[in-house]
Amino acid sequence: MMAAKLDYRWHLRKVMADRGMFSTTDLLPPLKERGITLSTSQVYRLVVERPERLSLKILRPCWTSWTARWRTSSSRSPRPGR
Repeated sequence: MMAAKLDYRWHLRKVMADRGMFSTTDLLPPLKERGITLSTSQVYRLVVERPERLSLKILRPCWTSWTARWRTSSSRSPRPGR
């Protein structure tokens, strides 16, 4: 039996731009507010490259932050990234 392969699209840079975040370092404060400390080079790689692995510890605060901002904005589409 073959293991299922997970595939995904990574549009973090676009999601950030949609929320007025145009520098990779703009992601540092929201992560820090949620107890995640990454170096500037780690954040850069997270934004510009498709991660091979991603900790839920990092993904969840990002998702929570972005969806919360989306819900408060009436000009956003109902699904982030669409």
